[in-house]
Amino acid sequence: MNVSKKSAKNASNTPSHKPSNRALAMLASIIGRRHGIEVVFDAGVQTAATDGKKIYLPLISDLGNDDHVALIEGLLDHEAMHVRFTDFSVKLGTYGPIVATLTNLFEDVWGEREQAVVYPGCARNIRKSMQVMIEMGLYKGPDADISNEAPASILVNWLINGLLARWYGLDELQVFTAQYRVHVDAVLGKDLADEIWTIACKVDGISSTKESQKLALSIVNLLKKKAKEQPEQGQPQQGQPQQGQPQQGQPQQGQSQQNQSQRGQSQQGQSQQGQSQQGQSEQDQSEQGQSAQGQPSDAPSSPSALESILSATADQIAAGDMGTRICAALASEKKGGRASNIDPAELAVEMSGSAGGQMIRLRPRQKVDTALDERSRLRQEAAFTASRPIAVRLGNRLEDVLQARTDSVVLHKRSGRKLSSRRTPGIALGKLDVFRNEEEGLELDTAVSLLVDASGSMSDNFEGYRTGATDEGSRIVSALAVSIAASLALDKHSIPFEVACFGQFFVPQKLFDEPFRTLKTTYLAEYLGGTLTGCAVAKATTSLLSRPESRKVLVVITDGDPDNERTSAAMINECRMLGVEIALVFIGNDGVFFEDMLKKLDFKVSRATDASNLAKQFFEAVESCI
Repeated sequence: MNVSKKSAKNASNTPSHKPSNRALAMLASIIGRRHGIEVVFDAGVQTAATDGKKIYLPLISDLGNDDHVALIEGLLDHEAMHVRFTDFSVKLGTYGPIVATLTNLFEDVWGEREQAVVYPGCARNIRKSMQVMIEMGLYKGPDADISNEAPASILVNWLINGLLARWYGLDELQVFTAQYRVHVDAVLGKDLADEIWTIACKVDGISSTKESQKLALSIVNLLKKKAKEQPEQGQPQQGQPQQGQPQQGQPQQGQSQQNQSQRGQSQQGQSQQGQSQQGQSEQDQSEQGQSAQGQPSDAPSSPSALESILSATADQIAAGDMGTRICAALASEKKGGRASNIDPAELAVEMSGSAGGQMIRLRPRQKVDTALDERSRLRQEAAFTASRPIAVRLGNRLEDVLQARTDSVVLHKRSGRKLSSRRTPGIALGKLDVFRNEEEGLELDTAVSLLVDASGSMSDNFEGYRTGATDEGSRIVSALAVSIAASLALDKHSIPFEVACFGQFFVPQKLFDEPFRTLKTTYLAEYLGGTLTGCAVAKATTSLLSRPESRKVLVVITDGDPDNERTSAAMINECRMLGVEIALVFIGNDGVFFEDMLKKLDFKVSRATDASNLAKQFFEAVESCI
């Protein structure tokens, strides 16, 4: 459905302020929903994983910067690829760690290729995340001291950089590939390395997890074959690389020829003590001179290097799955790249965390007749009683705005399926165009979410003093009253809306597809503990973004005193960056620090210092969005 010109103008006026903090956990959940997949944060997992239905992520920080956002987008696009293409019936651990690692690698390559056909944007996101990881050092060439890297890790790193360089065309990966190739040739010999590369490039013709595993087995079987043939071909000559080490003369080695020769004697079990360095043939000396210049030998690989690769444990093999590397980047606190140092106390748990890792939990709503005590019942009645005069003051003004916006884009006719209750009184005057024609006209294409703070501090009155036995003058009663009044106006104009209360818990009181009468039968005025504003905003935004309407409005009514101001401000700003329009209404005189923080992000905060001007402040806040 098209958006009105005024809507487009409002959207273009969205502040362009770019914050230093981004709400990572919230963004992860939103991106997961974009893929139609639930994202679950689990303290028990070490890296990203999926069972084909959900994506499980380790704990990540609440807040990060734009580099972390790129990593999150790349990670979830990558895991969504696995959900779409991976055959989970194939058991990767059947043939050992090296086969599992290579299978993961090949599946990443063909899976990203196939995903790019359906979702070209995913390939761009993953490429961007790889560039960030290169800057952070998660994709790189061999270390200066290559002796610290196991032969299996050298092999896998070479294939990872080489195959991804072919697909994504990143120059840095090409450089890393060439650097690793020198050491692969030194470990395995040039001829065997060429054979492995030829097999690996067959990834261009596969399109299943099973075929990925077969390709991995082809390489491993080749290594096994060479390991068996090696003794028949004779032992490598003195000065040739052993144990996966580069040849003498490479800067990474740093070993003398004598030490290298001794290493070769020990590993091969040969007695070459009678052969001195000066007694080598001219051919040996020529080969040794090439090694001294960093040139790999074409000689067969040593049995020890092949056996090391074939028997390597998981911790001796480089990560073959891109998701594992991205998770490592998110967990990294290195300063080498552009990643910022995130406070470990602000970890995401489940949806998102704040205040030292607390989580906002979903609590089912209760029916009015199940209220726990008389005070709760009286509080409920007080909210509906207080809503009536507010509905008169607020309703008329809000309805005028809604009606003006709706009339400007909707055609009314004498026949149709949807009756406009606002226009029915005109029938007595002969005005029979009371039906709204949705096929020929446009409506106010907007969904509204009303989010009410129900934390313990909302039991105070506007001046900050505790209320009496009925809580009639409390902040929460006033906040609920104005939300009920607004709900009446929204319902009258058939604008989809939801109402939720939050504190330490999140309680959806009325869902989008439920009728207004749901509010009358739901227990609203329950105190919900702490004030996890950021987490509540994240949940409400997730619901809003699933709506088909072009414009989404989130109205937050709070006393402005969240448990974590920085996280909450980042969450609210992330909502705006995702296209949600935010209306903020503060009740009472608290939350000045939080208000200043929001104003620095170019948000307008409406503040009601007493119950009499709450309707006015609410209207002004909502009017600026609708």
